[in-house]
Amino acid sequence: EIMPSLVGSEMCIRDSVWSPNYDGNGYRLYNLRIDLPEKDNVGLFEGIVSNKISNIYIASGNISGHDRVGGIAGCASKGSPHYGSIIGCHNNATIKGRSYVGGIIGQTEAVDAKIIACANNGAVIGQRCCGGIAGSIEVNTSCQPTIKCGITACYNTGNITGEDIVGGIVGHTGALLLSLIHISEPTRLGMIS
Repeated sequence: EIMPSLVGSEMCIRDSVWSPNYDGNGYRLYNLRIDLPEKDNVGLFEGIVSNKISNIYIASGNISGHDRVGGIAGCASKGSPHYGSIIGCHNNATIKGRSYVGGIIGQTEAVDAKIIACANNGAVIGQRCCGGIAGSIEVNTSCQPTIKCGITACYNTGNITGEDIVGGIVGHTGALLLSLIHISEPTRLGMIS
């Protein structure tokens, strides 16, 4: 099925973050075009905080921005009581940006953000900090050791192109304590250049 129109809905409002939960119910979004090459925090959602985004399928399209660019969200920001989660989402669109560019999310600076069962099949093109699932995961080292920023059961088949700090799943991890980051069951099949 085709995803109902998003134009004019609250979730498309720019210069704000999305805080309620959103379930795309597996509808497919075709020919998504977001062209904001001078803007930071670009994606289907500009940013997420304290919520769960789930079951979104971007079947085709192009998303371009400046920094923190992702298929589902540009960034996951610090919030309360919990930070955003992206669950069961898929991206087939081409994602382009300068820094912090990812197939699912550009950058998470949220201590306990979770990215679970997501897939990227689209090309990711940037200069710095580029990854198939996330361009960068920033972890606040003052968090409790029991809280981990997680990427679980995600895969990438899209080609990743960048000049510096490039990875098949995650480009950059900003954690001083790698024990704060948990990546399990990753699969990367796309080319890295």
